[in-house]
Amino acid sequence: MIDVPAATPLDIAFRGQARSLVPRRLEVWVDGRRRRTTRIGTELAWIEVPSVRIAPGTTIVDLRSPEGPTLAGPNDRRPLGFAAYGIEVKVLRAPDPGGEE
Repeated sequence: MIDVPAATPLDIAFRGQARSLVPRRLEVWVDGRRRRTTRIGTELAWIEVPSVRIAPGTTIVDLRSPEGPTLAGPNDRRPLGFAAYGIEVKVLRAPDPGGEE
């Protein structure tokens, strides 16, 4: 969840590390709409998601994969999707304090 207390939207970017048992797509959803898609692999690696506009107020941001879960192994029946670590959110464009864009 991201809260934007200003009256104007923010442009933000996401960065973090991710991995999966199988290569898969990783999607960024903002308030129920898919906004960006990137790929992750089996090795832990940095991913960067370019600019996403976040509206004023409270916004729900989800990381999802459209591919179904993979079983962890032959003796481990847990369904696993992906692992994400150290997610950073960076503001790229902040609102003008004077209220004008």
